[in-house]
Amino acid sequence: MDKLNLWNYIADEYLTAGGWSADGNLAFGGTASGTLFAFHAYTGELLYQKAAHKGSLTAIGTSSTAFRVATAGHDGKVNLYHAQTGELIKSHSLGKFWIEHLQFAPNGKHFIAAGGKTVALFDTEGKLLWQHDQHQNTVAAIDWSAHSHHFITANYGQIQFFNLKTSTPYDQLQYATSLVAVQWSPDGKYIGAGTQDLKIHFWELPYEPETDLQMSGYPTKVKHLAWSADSVYLASNCDKMIVIWNVSGKGPAGTKPIQLNRHLSKVTQLCYQKSNNLLLSGGEDGLVVLWQPSKTIQPLYVGMAQGEVSLLRWAADDSKALIGTAQGDIAVWDFSEWR
Repeated sequence: MDKLNLWNYIADEYLTAGGWSADGNLAFGGTASGTLFAFHAYTGELLYQKAAHKGSLTAIGTSSTAFRVATAGHDGKVNLYHAQTGELIKSHSLGKFWIEHLQFAPNGKHFIAAGGKTVALFDTEGKLLWQHDQHQNTVAAIDWSAHSHHFITANYGQIQFFNLKTSTPYDQLQYATSLVAVQWSPDGKYIGAGTQDLKIHFWELPYEPETDLQMSGYPTKVKHLAWSADSVYLASNCDKMIVIWNVSGKGPAGTKPIQLNRHLSKVTQLCYQKSNNLLLSGGEDGLVVLWQPSKTIQPLYVGMAQGEVSLLRWAADDSKALIGTAQGDIAVWDFSEWR
């Protein structure tokens, strides 16, 4: 067991999703069998487990300001629970399609869930505020703006912008290929998208026609993206390597990216801290690697999880990380004394 490991729990199911409570005292994991687990974050005590969904639990979201944990699943349902007690507050069925995506706004006051051609907006009591069912294709990714007043959805060839007041998108961006991942920079200046055609596509906001950029040369789909807290660096998976683009100054056009090499097989997870430029990566090899790409391409710390890393989530104070594996292990590592 890794020296940073505070505790480890064997769920015996692929860990598909996870999150932290607003106060950092609770950690949550979701599995391919549809189970929601809640743990004491410091001791690993199992506080409760819920048969949340029939089929896989695909996404977990937690409010930063309220004790709420929301889940989505292959059964088309969105559930909202009281984070401390596990009490089910509300359950919604959005349709017969899989709900693949769920995310709370940074201010914790709303969350969105998406699947099929639908995106829906909820409040922290689980009230469905509105539902938009008219995407041209399946929603492949979602993300909130840092100020929590807007969010975006990505589907084939299109990114759409929504606000909280209406289900009608107020703007859109076009790129004629499948968009498989999307991340809005914390400063709101850039949107980065991973694409089916093995590229990263950048839009600078406010958008002016023909100013978007493409970064090519990836050997596989770019499915994992993470912005640094200062919005300068966008990290992306590139097979066994991590490729990081610097968007400061005139942007990434014509620049050479930072390349990080330590993983022995495909990178499966990327997660930047919320207040620092420390990046955590996980891979099929079970390695969990801490980086500071703004200063060095050498790892700061290399640890070993119990199997292929399927989940990485920093706690709100950036001191701990929730780590899950495809083999069904879930753990919390303490990075406050990694040196």
